[in-house]
Amino acid sequence: MRADTAENLSRQTDDAFRAWLGREDLNQFDPAAQVARVSPIFKWFKSDFVERGALGRVLEQFGPERYRGFLVSQRYSVEYRDYDWGLNDQGERGRNYRRGFFGKLF
Repeated sequence: MRADTAENLSRQTDDAFRAWLGREDLNQFDPAAQVARVSPIFKWFKSDFVERGALGRVLEQFGPERYRGFLVSQRYSVEYRDYDWGLNDQGERGRNYRRGFFGKLF
C-alpha cells in the first residue's frame, strides 16, 4: 500500500478500477451472450464517469484483460446487476439484507 500523492494518484485510481471491474461477484462479461453485467453503481453515478468517457470506454480501458477484445468491440448490451446492500452494513443488522427486501427491514 502506498500513500496517495499527486504523482501516483492517477495510476492508483486506474489500478483500483481494474481490480474492481475484475471482481466477478460485482461485474460479469459474457461474450457468448454479448452482454456486460455491471454494478448498478455505473448507473447511479453515471455523471461521475463523464470525464473518463462513456461507459463503454471505461469498460474497454479498465475491464479484465481476458475480455479486452470483447469490450473493445462494444458489440454488447449492458445490464445492471442487483446491489447487495448488506455490503454497506457488516454488523448484525447487515446480515439480514437481501436483494429486493431492502424496504422490509425498516
